[in-house]
Amino acid sequence: MPETWIQALNDYKYPVNLRDYQRAQEFLGYFEMEIEGHRGSTIEFETHYAENAPLIIAAFFEVVFWKLYSQNGRRQSGTNRIVDYVQRNGTTPEQLWNAVLDFINIPNIPYLQEIRKLIGLSTDVLAVPLTFPALANPELMPMIDTQVAKWFNTNYILHNHN
Repeated sequence: MPETWIQALNDYKYPVNLRDYQRAQEFLGYFEMEIEGHRGSTIEFETHYAENAPLIIAAFFEVVFWKLYSQNGRRQSGTNRIVDYVQRNGTTPEQLWNAVLDFINIPNIPYLQEIRKLIGLSTDVLAVPLTFPALANPELMPMIDTQVAKWFNTNYILHNHN
């Protein structure tokens, strides 16, 4: 692994308190983690999600809130919108988990659209729907965010030889 990428991983910091979700009490046993935000605590969150998502829809809701956490004005309303849609439409954790696995196995637009459909997103947004596979299989589906884009823009010429 390039030294610059290792440094970027070591500098990673995204603290999230899932207890800040205004409807946390609706999901007994969930929205209880305070993620310090360093790589180790994020791996713990990835593991928690991957172990619970196939069986409990609240694990997906935690991921939505986690992803939107840095957006103070949108994290509550954005999470609520998806929670309400999923509950109203009866999306099951099995349906959503299978859609995530389909995308991991064959990352294409139809499978991405299926994830969007199951959580009620009608626009071509990427951040939330791609976070599910990124946390489910981070080795194969790395998280793409502003920090990754900054690293890429700084280092792509060096790593683009041949």
